[in-house]
Amino acid sequence: MNTLSLPLNIRRGGSDTNLNFDVPDGVLDFHKVKLTADSLKQKILKVTEQIKIEQTSRDGNVAEYLKLVNSCCRQEGM
Repeated sequence: MNTLSLPLNIRRGGSDTNLNFDVPDGVLDFHKVKLTADSLKQKILKVTEQIKIEQTSRDGNVAEYLKLVNSCCRQEGM
């Protein structure tokens, strides 16, 4: 009886589920993974802080704009 041989990536779960880590002999370099995770956390915190600063600036600009519009409306007699 002939048996069909499947490609290695299909036998391992297919290319969609196969994670391509640079792992020697199947052992994860947990230190490298932890450094990468810490780096990502720092980037997320930095971007989050930048967003907060931009939102605060935007809120100030909106408040100033509304005051100017209100002042103009009063001067126009609206």
